[in-house]
Amino acid sequence: MLYNVKKVQMGIKDKENNKKFYTEDEVLDELIGEVGTERRDKFEAKLKKEVDEYLIGEAIKEARKKQGLTQEELGERMGVKKSFVSKMENGHGIAYSTVPS
Repeated sequence: MLYNVKKVQMGIKDKENNKKFYTEDEVLDELIGEVGTERRDKFEAKLKKEVDEYLIGEAIKEARKKQGLTQEELGERMGVKKSFVSKMENGHGIAYSTVPS
């Protein structure tokens, strides 16, 4: 059964199944803590970092493919191993200090 988005966002009970639906913020408030708490701030910062790393990795992969390069070929041009290129493209351990210039 599909549920109306507004119904879910408002946390209204589904009378048919007697279940309450919660917003993402309600779930995060309950499990991680309310916005502004130290635990929530750390969670949000970590999530942002992981999303940023993923997006950078996707950009690297897209640019490599547009150039018609394999991971191995890009690694050779950068002076790194193919495994490092793979890790970057998968968003693992990306930081400005780890990207060779």
